[in-house]
Amino acid sequence: MAHKKRYYVYKFVGSVLRLFFSLLRLIYSFCKGLFYYLCTMQKQVVLITYGFPFGMGEAYLESEIEYLCTQFEKVTIVPIHQQDNKLRKIPQNCDVLLCHIPLTKFQKAIALWGVFSPLFWQEIKHIRNNYNVKISFGILSTLLITLRQSRRIARFLDTKIKRTHNTLFYAYWNTECAISLALLKRKYEIKAVSRMHRWDIYFEESDYLYLPFKKFITDYIPIYSISQDGIDYAVKKWHVKPSVFTLSRLGVVNHSVRIKPNSAPFSIVSCSSVYQTKRVQYIAEALGKMGERTIFWTHFGSGPTMDILKNAVSKLPSNIRVQLPGFIPNTEVLNAYSEIQPHLFINVSSSEGVPVSIMEAMSFGIPVLATNVGGSAEIVNLQNGCLLPSHPNIDEIASEIIRFYEMDASEYKLYSDKAYETWNEKYNAEKNFGSFVKMLDSHLSN
Repeated sequence: MAHKKRYYVYKFVGSVLRLFFSLLRLIYSFCKGLFYYLCTMQKQVVLITYGFPFGMGEAYLESEIEYLCTQFEKVTIVPIHQQDNKLRKIPQNCDVLLCHIPLTKFQKAIALWGVFSPLFWQEIKHIRNNYNVKISFGILSTLLITLRQSRRIARFLDTKIKRTHNTLFYAYWNTECAISLALLKRKYEIKAVSRMHRWDIYFEESDYLYLPFKKFITDYIPIYSISQDGIDYAVKKWHVKPSVFTLSRLGVVNHSVRIKPNSAPFSIVSCSSVYQTKRVQYIAEALGKMGERTIFWTHFGSGPTMDILKNAVSKLPSNIRVQLPGFIPNTEVLNAYSEIQPHLFINVSSSEGVPVSIMEAMSFGIPVLATNVGGSAEIVNLQNGCLLPSHPNIDEIASEIIRFYEMDASEYKLYSDKAYETWNEKYNAEKNFGSFVKMLDSHLSN
């Protein structure tokens, strides 16, 4: 009898335990499903950059990232190169996933296998039919290495990023960053976009007068251009349909500081890397033609042709005072503008998109002297400064500097006001980035 009683007790306990563990499995499945649902409901942007937020490059992303992190619950930055270990400040809902893809000799050798890819031959056909260039060793090498690197980035994103209907992939550059997304888009139903700026648009920026896989990118993902000139060029040169492009200008924040018109001494600022395309030494040569006029010039930036610039500066007379602080953080440059109170900003580059440095200058009300290249004519005009020819001689630059030097206060104020007005109407970060992140968000709704 006691044996039978124990049997029923054990059976009852067993049933209760089975029910308990079944309930636990049910709760676990529910929590797992709820967690997955919440994760997929969370709007996420995966931003592919070259180095940001490491190092000091891509400074213009410092403003845009704030708007991205306000619009989306999560932002994952994927830099494909890490220039140094210095990590800039980023918002709390932003994390970094480093994609380390060094281009070794071994990787270059493997890139040769790209000749067996149909995509390689599609690009060769597009070059022959549409680009007025000879298919050189340089073009073949660029094509194969770019294809190899793009596939590696795509593979990294495929394995490291969880794809959901609320995830948007965003390539900041129209290079292998965008090609990798086109590769993924061809394979999966992902949502992806790309920006394009300058050297990722204009074939003339390449030693081989060619940039790879532009047709392939536009077949799969929409592109946001920072300039109308970039769109016009791409449609004509890449031989692609215009509907893939949308104009979305960059912008800079309001610094709440306006320069004081014609306050002495007359000072000039410029801000760019120092290499052949930027032609910064032209400014020094033009300042050598100022006669006895006293002028202060500060150039922010450094680069491989710094010795040429320093040599040009060394020949200037004592009434031309020059400071070359080199490459410093963007915030320090802007603080310096507040202190210097410059009368004129100069850019004599031979190639540009729409320079963020000019936007920053105009946000202070600084008139701008710039060459008519790329999208510079979209921001600089006869009311807020002066557009020089794309290849000006030194006398032309000097003449415009003297004109602003000798300008009376009332006329100068008109230029200053128009410069500020141009920034506020066309390059205000709050307006432009606010509108841009909403356009990105709309891709998740489609």
